[in-house]
Amino acid sequence: MNRTLVEKVRSMLEDCGIGKEFWGPAIQTAAFLVNRSPASAIGQRKTPYEVWEGRRPNVRGLRAFGAAVHVHIPKERRRKLDAKSWKGIFVGYAPCGYRVWDPKQKKIVVVRDVVFVENDSKASSEEIPNTQCSSADFRIRVMREDSEEDSEAVRENVSADADDEEDNSEADSDESAEENSYDSCADRTIREETEEQAEAESPARRSGRDRKPPGWHQEYEMNYTGFALNASSFVDNLPTSLAEMKKRPDWDKWQAAVREEMDSLERNQTWTLVKLPEGRVPITCKWLFKVKHNEGDEEDRYKARLVARGFSQKAGFDYAETYSPVARLDTVRVVLAVANEQRMAVHQMDVKTAFLNGHLEEEIYMTQPEGFERGKQLVCRLNKSLYGLKQASRAWNARFHSFVERLGFRRSSSDPCLYVKGRGCNQVILVLYVDDLLVVGRQLKAVEVVKRCLANEFEMTDIGEVQAFLGMRIDRDLERRILRISQRGFLENLLRRFNMHECKATSTPIECRLRLKKGEEAERTDKPYRELIGCLTYVTLTSRPDLCAAVSYLSQFQSCPSEVHWVHAKRVLRYIRGTLDLGLVFSAEESAPVIEAFADADWANDPVDRRSLTGFVFRVHGSTVSWLTRKQSTISLSSTEAELVALSTAVCHGIWLERLLKDLDVEPEHPVVYHEDNQSTIKVVEEERDTGRLKHVDVRHRFVREEIQRGNIAVQYIRTGEQVADIMTKGLPVSAFQKHRASLGLARSGH
Repeated sequence: MNRTLVEKVRSMLEDCGIGKEFWGPAIQTAAFLVNRSPASAIGQRKTPYEVWEGRRPNVRGLRAFGAAVHVHIPKERRRKLDAKSWKGIFVGYAPCGYRVWDPKQKKIVVVRDVVFVENDSKASSEEIPNTQCSSADFRIRVMREDSEEDSEAVRENVSADADDEEDNSEADSDESAEENSYDSCADRTIREETEEQAEAESPARRSGRDRKPPGWHQEYEMNYTGFALNASSFVDNLPTSLAEMKKRPDWDKWQAAVREEMDSLERNQTWTLVKLPEGRVPITCKWLFKVKHNEGDEEDRYKARLVARGFSQKAGFDYAETYSPVARLDTVRVVLAVANEQRMAVHQMDVKTAFLNGHLEEEIYMTQPEGFERGKQLVCRLNKSLYGLKQASRAWNARFHSFVERLGFRRSSSDPCLYVKGRGCNQVILVLYVDDLLVVGRQLKAVEVVKRCLANEFEMTDIGEVQAFLGMRIDRDLERRILRISQRGFLENLLRRFNMHECKATSTPIECRLRLKKGEEAERTDKPYRELIGCLTYVTLTSRPDLCAAVSYLSQFQSCPSEVHWVHAKRVLRYIRGTLDLGLVFSAEESAPVIEAFADADWANDPVDRRSLTGFVFRVHGSTVSWLTRKQSTISLSSTEAELVALSTAVCHGIWLERLLKDLDVEPEHPVVYHEDNQSTIKVVEEERDTGRLKHVDVRHRFVREEIQRGNIAVQYIRTGEQVADIMTKGLPVSAFQKHRASLGLARSGH
């Protein structure tokens, strides 16, 4: 199916000459037409649409993709001497209308009163946009068919966005299509235009009872982006099969890439050719192709990879467990903080084709790779894991664990991807994140020995001293014991991705005392809100604790975001725009305790569910290594209770952090100090007296009290103005925000 769609799209774009920028609408249109074309697999000259709907599709409204159209402008929207129509490009079908590219507004709109000029289907160069499209630009939503006044209101609402004057122009709104509604509306007289930023409404009315597909099928049918499985291959003009590769002028380069991949698989003894046992069904495999570009956007290296189609594996038969751990980001920062304080060497290695190193416990058979068949009766019995298998990551992790244990490393009880060998000057630490590896040691000689052992067992790239790890740029001054973690490159790409790279900066990521309502379906925006929140969450977890409160709050509205939520999410990007050079600085302080904690809560800050917010910050050797912003799971009846819940959450994390440091041969002093700005909470956890007002949270305060009595922790009062964790729970005024941001260790480059 993917090949069928891609070939149709290639022909459509070549015929109309509008360029690859329109691959998204083209692939939607191709799927629309395939569902209305006879299929031999169905038989009886029926179409997929007819089989599902129980009636023949109406094809009277079909038009040539890319045709020039004249769109009628209603009287209400033009003056006496204005033109009665505007010229656009037909790019697809919508419920009760057509989707047309407006070259002046540079967006796709849905129109209902059009005249096609199919003999002039070649669009002019002036009408074709010079833009790059991503999958986010073509997420599918059902169109709204409101009155003319509603459409105009939507237009005015979008254009009047106050932030648009400060920000860059936004990406084109997500487009909509619903195949089932089109056929009943194809021959109507329609005189209304509505932008695709309008929201969803019920499908077109039919006589009799509407037939609705079940929810799961509706999602499948309407998510045309799912058909674009090889969309990136199409946009970059990459081959999708060996047969297609051989027809290309650069086939010799692709052939060399395929040969290189096969040589690697054969050297690794990934499979053995055998006859397929009776009753077994082999899984299939396919080739994936990619071109790695250099900074000048010139073709650098052709790459081919053979992947197994793991979706055909059966649970309990072809695989059992699939979970594979990765190192916690907290662990990575703790190791870097300890290495910085002790002036340890920090080197990085990368495992080439890591998943091919895993040994399989299950008996799995796979068809021979296309183009390398050796006998029709033979299949590949996999000896080692292959990319695409469900258990590939787990098998690789088990292989790595088994090998480093033989080298004398012991696995940490706090993080299964942290390994430690030796003590004192001979200590070496390994941190594994899938195929990225940190090798840390007090003596460079010991580090080099471990690196050679790893390189002898696995095919690896020795990167040397760490400079970039998991998207983090790491700069280090060994003599002054200063280490800096930043993500400027990632953040710049993030701003460009959401067209905010030239926006005006703001001083805080979230307004002070901001209170937003949950979105309603009628207010849902088509902007890539979830995508943005996901990107911001990664940045927050990695190196930017100053974004924690804002991102945590805005993530609550992902189920149904509105334009208001989108505006506030863009505010975070505006703040990032002004703080691109901000980084998390680790500076070893002689007087700083090994562990220091700050815990805070914002009581009943959510006007909807009245749940409080927990926030904490942990420092190791004076450097911020852990932070958290989380909504509490229960409603607190007082600020004391909310602070108590936050404190107990922090103590739990502190116990884990202590164990982690002990695995690194670092012994924290006792008691570990927790800073708290609520004196009632301090009295509750320190005194035996119980008035009964907190009997429903008895377990929490008894847990903290017991840790105090054992001498493991001490709770000290701190003024609210000095409470670093305050920045994790709510939006603050500019002065307070900047003060706490500096206390977190966030500083600009050169400071």
